[in-house]
Amino acid sequence: MRLGILFQNFWPEQALNHPGLAVNYDSSNLTRRGLDAIKGVADLGPWIIHTHAKDGLRTGEEVALGKGNVDWNAYIAALSAADYDGFLTVEREKLTESPDTEAKHAAEFLKNIMR
Repeated sequence: MRLGILFQNFWPEQALNHPGLAVNYDSSNLTRRGLDAIKGVADLGPWIIHTHAKDGLRTGEEVALGKGNVDWNAYIAALSAADYDGFLTVEREKLTESPDTEAKHAAEFLKNIMR
């Protein structure tokens, strides 16, 4: 079992230097709470071991990839700058289309962004 902690607006140095800390980074959750998801990647890059490909609005709503306020070009660039080499795992909390349609849209969106 692992412990996950969300630090909002600060990253305590003593916590970041603990060998048991790893980050599952979710750009949408941060964006939906009014935080800077791109700056967070720069701050937490060495500890990010997984990330969700999920979009959201600053109003709090989760939306399909490319329909929200996450700057995907900047997000991918920040992950690359942090030497992140893991998966971008598509996550949807509330489907607005069929699962197949949502999955196809997400795959196409990410392929286009990562070219």
